[in-house]
Amino acid sequence: MLFAARCTAIVASREILERVRSRVFWAILALTVVSIIGGAHAVGSLTSDTDQFSVVVANDSPSTLETELQTSAALYGLTLSTMSAPPRDVPGLLLEGLAQAAVVDGQDIVVAGPVAPALITAIADAVDATARQGIATRVGVAEPDLELLIDPVVTTVKDLRSSDATAGKPLPALAASFLLLMSLLIFGLLVGSGVAEEKQNRIAEVLLSKLPAQALLAGKVLGIGAVGLFQVTAVTVSGLLALRTAQSGNPAAQSFAGLDMIDGFWLLLWFVQGFILYSLVYATLGATVSRQEDFQSLVYIPMLIILPAYVILAANFDDWSSNSWLAPASFVPFWTPILMPFRLATESASTGEALLALLGTVAASLGLIWLGSQVYLGNILRTGSRVPLSEALLSAFERSR
Repeated sequence: MLFAARCTAIVASREILERVRSRVFWAILALTVVSIIGGAHAVGSLTSDTDQFSVVVANDSPSTLETELQTSAALYGLTLSTMSAPPRDVPGLLLEGLAQAAVVDGQDIVVAGPVAPALITAIADAVDATARQGIATRVGVAEPDLELLIDPVVTTVKDLRSSDATAGKPLPALAASFLLLMSLLIFGLLVGSGVAEEKQNRIAEVLLSKLPAQALLAGKVLGIGAVGLFQVTAVTVSGLLALRTAQSGNPAAQSFAGLDMIDGFWLLLWFVQGFILYSLVYATLGATVSRQEDFQSLVYIPMLIILPAYVILAANFDDWSSNSWLAPASFVPFWTPILMPFRLATESASTGEALLALLGTVAASLGLIWLGSQVYLGNILRTGSRVPLSEALLSAFERSR
């Protein structure tokens, strides 16, 4: 066991050093990070002066609230128009898109979907200032003196398009799932083509004379995966920084800002496990070919495996509770890294279910390491045309007897 672990570490370090020594690797990474952050700054500068919003002030609110709204909006660099309406007309105006937010009963903020955080903050400040003015007038106390006597008014945000407190929380899970897909299209292909390249150059024959096939396969996946995870982390961090830069005009930033450490840990765990699982699929497919050119004809197979998970997500994206396929499908090892983060984000899965699904994906990964190594050993000396996948799998099972 210790020998296999050492061999895996040697192969992984070899893969990492081979790639990080490339100047192209660092040039592409730097260009990507600069483009993301620079693009966010450019978009923010183009939109910062043109943020225009409309707010409904219900008739049951203080008459001075509209003036305070204009003053507060100016402090945040927002252009704000207000309209007065009866409280019963507020939902219709919001749902029809005639206004982005409303103030009801002098302190309740009502919205219909994601709204720029800066707008919510400006409205809350205006509501607080109006309430203080009203109290100061009634008790005959100067407003500055009243600051010492009362606490800030607590405002509530009610989303007419959301049925529970989990609204917006699936957005980070959605971003992680598509980030996983993009990573597989880039780094998963590198794993498979790397296996095929070593087989084509006969390097694998030399390595297998000194190393176990399982260690060679696992080391290659972990090495390339570590490099890929480093790049993905750099891009993700730059993307989060870009969201913070543009958050005054980007409603999605509010969802990412509310991501706690536990949610972030689960997202990272599912991303890494999903990447390892599908990289092993690519490695197994790469072991069935003798040339890199032949590997290109197999890259669609992992995409066919992962595609149903995205179909299930898209089926009922607006109403997770009505998606009867989501719960059972989230326990399928190849779909778990995509579906389980959404169930955790919407609080429709317990920690026990998540751990059970995680064990399933780990078991599937171990099984793929065994299967890939058997396919690797069975086809390492075969050259010429590509070995049919069914024949490679049959040969692998025969070797295990």
